[in-house]
Amino acid sequence: MKEILLVIGAVILFANLRTYIMMVRDKKIAVERGKEGVRKMRIPEKKLIAAGIFLGGLGIFLGTRGPFYHKRNKPVFSIWIPILFIVESLVLISLFLWWFSIV
Repeated sequence: MKEILLVIGAVILFANLRTYIMMVRDKKIAVERGKEGVRKMRIPEKKLIAAGIFLGGLGIFLGTRGPFYHKRNKPVFSIWIPILFIVESLVLISLFLWWFSIV
């Protein structure tokens, strides 16, 4: 039982950490592209949104806040990702409560 919860927690932590690192990397590339002669490929918004959908909502949310403020003006990242994070959190909490009621 504890092992399952640890694995689920580790997966959620990894997904959010990965998504946050994607946001930081994209912001760094965006700043570097402003300099002359730098032509690195940025991370497409579709990939960032997909990472947010697959348990990375907190990572996206933190990437739009804090020291980076990356993509904060876009409605997808400022409105829908926080809503998605709240929905994901409620689903996970209800699954944990359901799991404990069975066991």
